[in-house]
Amino acid sequence: MDPKHSDQQLTCVFPEREVARRKSTVYAFFNAEPELEFGKDGITVDYLVFTCSQCRTKIKQGWKTLDKGSTGNLTIHAKKCWGDETVNTAKELNLDKARATD
Repeated sequence: MDPKHSDQQLTCVFPEREVARRKSTVYAFFNAEPELEFGKDGITVDYLVFTCSQCRTKIKQGWKTLDKGSTGNLTIHAKKCWGDETVNTAKELNLDKARATD
């Protein structure tokens, strides 16, 4: 996180309930808590940055767009890194169970 911002500012920009809304099992292949990439104003979050737990590649997920919950980029990377079969099998689980089998 950007050290020049207080926790209070981050709470306003990136509330915890938004993190809790992530339900897709594709998140199991990435770090549980994404990094935040701030916009030019230094206050608002533009991207969530997820790190692959296998190869450590960083994948961005836009935060200011209508499809901020889109997992397309994450899924594409997970399939390249973990394979189609593993990613498809994880889809049959819920996120907590998918993380546990990681």
